Amino acid sequence: MADLIDGHVSSAVARRRTPEPDEHTPIVWDVPEDPAECAAVLVAADGLLGREERDDTGMTDRVRSLAASAFHRNPANIGASLRRMDVSSAVARALLGRAQGFYRAGGHRHARQSLPSRESSFRVGHVPALLPQEWLSAHFGDLLSHWTHLTDWKMRHLRRVSALKLAEMSGGGTWPDCAKTLGIPWNTAQQSLKVIRRELHSRALWPDFERSVESVASQLDWDADRVHYGRRRELLSSWQVPADDWAELCRGLEQFRQGATSPTRGTATVLIWAQVTQGDHLHSPVLGALRESNCSTQRLVGSINQLRTPANRKGGKRELLLRLETYSDLLATACDRPVASLQAGSLETGVRAARG
Repeated sequence: MADLIDGHVSSAVARRRTPEPDEHTPIVWDVPEDPAECAAVLVAADGLLGREERDDTGMTDRVRSLAASAFHRNPANIGASLRRMDVSSAVARALLGRAQGFYRAGGHRHARQSLPSRESSFRVGHVPALLPQEWLSAHFGDLLSHWTHLTDWKMRHLRRVSALKLAEMSGGGTWPDCAKTLGIPWNTAQQSLKVIRRELHSRALWPDFERSVESVASQLDWDADRVHYGRRRELLSSWQVPADDWAELCRGLEQFRQGATSPTRGTATVLIWAQVTQGDHLHSPVLGALRESNCSTQRLVGSINQLRTPANRKGGKRELLLRLETYSDLLATACDRPVASLQAGSLETGVRAARG
């Protein structure tokens, strides 16, 4: 059998080294014309893939390894051939090119790149732009216990990359596609991937990362009460804290509303949006609109940072943060209702409750 396979491979190599009249490189893996060679190749493939069911995870892993090896040897031809193959969803996932844990970005685009990287019961709409702290605490314990010198800055990158991975699992697409779906700027997603890949690969922790994200995905699969963060993002895309609600939130706290970086209605809108959508406040619609209109964001970002700084969480600012947190919970509940109403004044009762 080995001689028959060698004969087929030798013939394919010879054809590849002989340019066609149109100067195109011949396809490197034509089906053997000789029946004996064809049978030998099929028997060898059966031995490599094993006896498991077609969609078995073990078989898919073996296909992925073989495809990666073939792609490494001849990226252009193999990549084009893999994209044209008509196979099951499981094998299609295995055949797609991957780079450092994600679908390979760039190069040829193909519909199969929109194929989710796993069978999932949850959808990309159930994925926030930043992994919630509760999910991180519940599923990333082992990873975090081995990650020394972990800063808040690196933690934020980890939350973002984890969200990108969940989006790929549930919605498919390359990481730029996932970033766009989650409302994450391309350069921000790229920087987070760069940081996390460097940090985890240098500590041999990437497998721990993938296990942790898979644990989150499994939980989402079984969770019957998933939050639709995509719907929340859509509902709040042009929302602002109603003027009357803001006045109620600030009742009795006027003493710190006079400075250049004192909290404003815009400050509250951004912080509430970030809490309800579990997104990065810097990517909120309010700040995005300011940038698009070439207006400075310095004052608004400054007021947000002043309110978020731990050292400033006292007195009136601490009280306002508590009220905003309660307001955010009420707004999240309103967003999750079958028919959400976010008109001005619709949460007046909730604001009174926030005041305590």
